[in-house]
Parts: sequence; C-alpha cells; structure tokens
Amino acid sequence: MAKTIDFDKFKTKAQKVNVEPSRKQPRISDDELKKMFYASEDKWYTLEDLNEIIGEVITVTVDNPKRTPINSRYLKRMYELTGDIWRQQTATLNGKRMVRFIRPEKKK
Repeated sequence: MAKTIDFDKFKTKAQKVNVEPSRKQPRISDDELKKMFYASEDKWYTLEDLNEIIGEVITVTVDNPKRTPINSRYLKRMYELTGDIWRQQTATLNGKRMVRFIRPEKKK
C-alpha cells in the first residue's frame, strides 16, 4: 500500500516568521523585462552604459570577455513571454565591448 501525506501537518507545522529570501538581487517583472528588450532591440550599447542603465536590476558581466554580458535566463524568459527567440550579439568598437539584443526570426 502506498504511503499518504498528512496535509493537516502542513498547517500545524508551518512557522510564521519573517524570512529574508536568499536571493539578494532585485528581480525584474515580466512587463519591465519586455519593455527593456523591446526598447533596446537592434541598438548597440557599451557594457558600461548598459550596466549603468540596468545594473541595479539585472547583472551585467563587464569584466570577463569570455562570458555573455546578460545571463541567458533572461533571453529564455523573453522567449517564454513573447514566443520569439532572442539573442545577444557582442562586438568590440574602439576597445570597448558592445552588446545588442536581436530577434533573428520575428514571429509573423
């Protein structure tokens, strides 16, 4: 016979305490994320400028040229929200790293 869960214990064992979330970074809402990506679509930004604009909300990797500037989780999240595949392109201009967000195949 399969074991069952006593759901009444969830009510009695729950603790009412103020707990801080382990993630300290502020999160960005879906609407704000969509606005940010659509506003910056096909426009080049230096990593320093992008970090100044969104650095408090989304971590921008400025120091390591081998890593992508924006975590790919945000691009995946945009795909889930819009149905479009989003990519980030990087380039170097006058010794400064640049990035832009594109949709290679826009939804018809």
